[in-house]
Amino acid sequence: MAHGGKREGAGRKKLSNKYKEQTCPVRIPLSLLPTVQVLLQKKTQHYHESHESNTAFIPHPNALNIERPFFLNAVSAGVPLSADDHIDCMLDLNTHLISNPSTTFFIRVAGDSMNGASIFDGDLLVVDRSPKPRTGDIVIAIVNGDLTVKRFMPSVGEVILKAENAEHADIHISADTDFTIWGVVMHIIHKTR
Repeated sequence: MAHGGKREGAGRKKLSNKYKEQTCPVRIPLSLLPTVQVLLQKKTQHYHESHESNTAFIPHPNALNIERPFFLNAVSAGVPLSADDHIDCMLDLNTHLISNPSTTFFIRVAGDSMNGASIFDGDLLVVDRSPKPRTGDIVIAIVNGDLTVKRFMPSVGEVILKAENAEHADIHISADTDFTIWGVVMHIIHKTR
């Protein structure tokens, strides 16, 4: 029996992957992995919704600049202030919420372990991978292969990932724990209704 070479019918069938098009292996920097995963998820979702496999779901660059009026007066949380219609400027939330576009990603919260920090199930977090976490920062961490959001509390000889809900235990990171800080939570976005 001969070894090597191409066998008839061997290997994966063409266009049998979930993207319904040819693929190739690519090495991706870890800092860009969340962005690429989101784009792939959107691509797959877009394919299933439209059945058009040759259209990537990538927003047009101009769609990222969405300016809305920013009013000069602040809204009072105490004694009501007089209302007027003076617009100070146009504000784009992309520039307001994102300092480092190439290292920023969004992630949705699942669970209630951070309710005490006003992070609720279903909230969106704006996470930046570039800053070094400081004591008390809320971070996204990978612990033994799982993503979690907790408060970063380093101490002598260990790191504690603190839950902000008494019903959830803190995570104590030891020397043999597979642990990485993936990013620092910069903003929390949640709906009010």
